[in-house]
Amino acid sequence: MSRHEFTLVLDRTPTGDELDSLYEAGFDDSTPEFGPCTAPVLHLRRDDDSLASAIISAVGQAEDAGFSVVGVRTEN
Repeated sequence: MSRHEFTLVLDRTPTGDELDSLYEAGFDDSTPEFGPCTAPVLHLRRDDDSLASAIISAVGQAEDAGFSVVGVRTEN
């Protein structure tokens, strides 16, 4: 298993309660970033067999928490 770093771009800025929902959905490996002039994102460092698998699982967790993922950013 390898550690993969990537960023999910969310469809909207989470509220305080929604941040809790994201954490409970499995985003304890993420750092949220959002503000009035930036897109709402979650920076992740996730252990998985492949980058693709890590992204797929994260997108599913975001959807389970009520968000749509509108983009993915990686250094690769």
